[in-house]
Amino acid sequence: MPNIVIRHLSGTKANQVEEISLQGFHEVLIGREANAHVRFDADREDLVSRNHARIVRDPADPTGFLLTDLDSRNGTFINRQRIYGASRLQHGDRVQLGPSGPEFSFELDPAPAARPTRMADAAAAPATREALVGSSVSGTAMPPGMADMRQGSDGPRPVGRATVERLVGEVAHQMKGENRKTAWTVVLGILVVLVAGYAYFDSIWKVQAKNAEATRKEQVRILALNEAELNKAQADQKQATQDLADSIKRGNSKEIGIYKARAANAEERLAAAEKAKEKAKKDAEVILANNKVPVPTLAPNGDAPPALKEMPPEEIHAANLKSVILIEATWKITDTGTGAQIYLYHHRNDLGACTQAAKTEFLPMFIDDGGTLSPVLSTLPNEGNNTPIVGTHSGSGFIVGSEGYFLTNRHVMAPWRATWNLADFTRKSVGLKMKNNSIVGCIPASEFPNAWVPSEGSKMVVDKIESVMNTASGVSTKSTYSDRLKYNPLQTSVQGEAIFNVTFSKTTQRYRATSVTVSEKHDVALGKVDTPSGAQKVTMFTDSDAIRPGQPVVVMGYPAISPDAFGVEVSRDIFTNRAHLSAIADPTLTTGPVSKVIASGNSIKGVDGYISSGEVYQLGINTTGAGNSGGPVFDSKGRVIAIFYAGGTRGGASVTFAVPVKFGKELIDNPSVMR
Repeated sequence: MPNIVIRHLSGTKANQVEEISLQGFHEVLIGREANAHVRFDADREDLVSRNHARIVRDPADPTGFLLTDLDSRNGTFINRQRIYGASRLQHGDRVQLGPSGPEFSFELDPAPAARPTRMADAAAAPATREALVGSSVSGTAMPPGMADMRQGSDGPRPVGRATVERLVGEVAHQMKGENRKTAWTVVLGILVVLVAGYAYFDSIWKVQAKNAEATRKEQVRILALNEAELNKAQADQKQATQDLADSIKRGNSKEIGIYKARAANAEERLAAAEKAKEKAKKDAEVILANNKVPVPTLAPNGDAPPALKEMPPEEIHAANLKSVILIEATWKITDTGTGAQIYLYHHRNDLGACTQAAKTEFLPMFIDDGGTLSPVLSTLPNEGNNTPIVGTHSGSGFIVGSEGYFLTNRHVMAPWRATWNLADFTRKSVGLKMKNNSIVGCIPASEFPNAWVPSEGSKMVVDKIESVMNTASGVSTKSTYSDRLKYNPLQTSVQGEAIFNVTFSKTTQRYRATSVTVSEKHDVALGKVDTPSGAQKVTMFTDSDAIRPGQPVVVMGYPAISPDAFGVEVSRDIFTNRAHLSAIADPTLTTGPVSKVIASGNSIKGVDGYISSGEVYQLGINTTGAGNSGGPVFDSKGRVIAIFYAGGTRGGASVTFAVPVKFGKELIDNPSVMR
C-alpha cells in the first residue's frame, strides 16, 4: 500500500522515519499541537509553530501533493526556498520549518517510476516578474525571509494559494506559447549579455579610474599651494629678521619696535605654513589608503587640477548597488556554563494576583528592585509554559573587501547586546510582580521593562522545578516559586548565538555569513560572507574633520518599512515543473543633508535599541528607519563617510543618526592602543 514517508534529517527527531498511509488520505498537519500528524516537541522545537504547515493532495493532479504554510511565525522552506501559501511538493524534496529549524525529507513509498529520458529544448528562462507586496494599512513591511511578529490590523497578509496558482498559470501559459529557440538564438543571447556586461563594468571601471585621477590631481594642487605658502613665509621671516638686525644697528627705537612686530608675525606665519604642509601630507596618506592611488608629487608646471567630481544620487546608487547587502539573523541566548537555552519564566497565577487571568494560567514574572523591574529567567521550558528568548531581525551592510568582509552595526551582529521590550518575548497581556520573595501584584504589558539587555541576564534564574506547598491556597503547585520564593543564579553568564544570512542586491540567493568582531566603543561591527566570486567593495573617506553641516548625503539600505519585491521563478527542469515566489533584495536610496556634527561624549539611543556615545552625525533624513541599520552613508562624491545606525522621534519631529566610518576602519586596521 502506498505511503508518505517523512524522513527527519535534523532537530530533535533526527534519524527518525514516519510513514503515513495514503488510504483514505485527507491531509498531514505539521506542528507542535497535540493533533498534529507530524508532531514536534513542544518544549525543545520552539522555532516550529503550533500549526506550522499542511500537506494535501494537489486538486489539479491527483498523484501530486501541495505543501501549504499556515501563516507560521518563522516560515516554511522547500529546498532552501521560502514558500508563500501553497507550493507543489515532489518526491525527495527537503522541507525546513524556519530558517534554522528542523528539516525533513518528503518521500513516497513506492517511489514514483522514473520516466524515460527525452530530449528537451534548450530554451532560455523567461525573465523574473516582480510584484510589489506590502501592507495596505499603515506600518512596516517585514524584510524578505524574516518572521513577522505583528498582530491585528497591521499584521502580514500572506500570499494565498489562489494567488500562487494564478501566477503559476500565467507563467505556464506563456511557456506553452513560446516557440522553440534554436541553438543560434541561445548563442546570440549569450553574446548580447556578455557585451552588455562588459559595457557596464567598463563604465564603472572608467568612473573609478577617473575619480582616482581627480583625487590625485586635487592632492597635487593642495601640496603645491602649501609649498608656495611655506616658501613665501620663509622668505618673509628671513627678510623681517634682517630688517630687525639693521634697525638695531642704527639704534632707532621706533624702527626696532616695528620690525620686532613684523618678525614675530613672520614667525607665526611660518609655523602655520609648516603645520598646513604636514596636514596636507596626512590627507594624501588617507587618500592613498581609501582610494588606492599614488601619493602625489608636485607637477613640474604647477598646474592646479579641478576638485573631485560631484556625483548625482542616481549615479552613486548605480556605482554601489552591488556593494550594499541585506543581513538577516536568527538569534538566541544561552547559559555560558551549561549551554542551556534561556527562557522568560512564567509562573502559575495560583494566588489570583492578576484578576484578568485564570488561576491556572502561567504569566511572566518580574522582580521589583527598588522601583526598577527586571525579568525572572529560566533554563527550563517548563512544559512549554516558558517562552524562549529568541529573535529574528534584519539589517543592512556594505562590502569593504573583495574577500567578502563587510561593515554594519554592532546591534545587527550582536542583537543580544541591544535593548529590547520584554513584551516581545511573551504573548501574555499581564504579568506577576514580585518583591521581597513574594508575589505582590499584577502589571499590564505596557509596563513590562522596555529597555532590557539580554546579555546582562537577570538576578533570578529558575534551573530547578519542584513541588512547593503554597501556604495561602493550600495547593501543591509545580513551580520553584510560590508563596515564599527561592531562586538559583546562572552558572556563569549569558552568551548570544546567531545564524546570519546575506543577500546581495537584486538577487534572491542567501549566503551564510559570520561575525568577525564588534566594537566595544561604537555601534560598529565587521562581518564576512563567503561567496563563490569576489564582491565589489565601496570607497571610504575617513576624515571626519571634513564633514560639515549642510553637505548632502545619500543613504542606501533595506528599511523594513519599504514594501518587499517578489518574483515568480519557474523551474526549467524538464521533469520538475514548479513555480514559487522568491523575495528579491532591493535596496532603497534616500537623500538629505548632514544636520549636525555631534561631538564626542554625547549619547544617542537608536530605534533598534542601541545606545552609542561618541562622535555621530545627525542627518536630515526621516524617511528610513529600522532595517536600514548598518547601511552606508555616501557623500556627494560617492564615498562612504558614515554608517547609518539610529533614528528617533520627539514632539512629532523625526531625526536619524550615523556613526563615522573611521570607527569601522579601526576594526579593519586594528591599530595599537599602547606603546
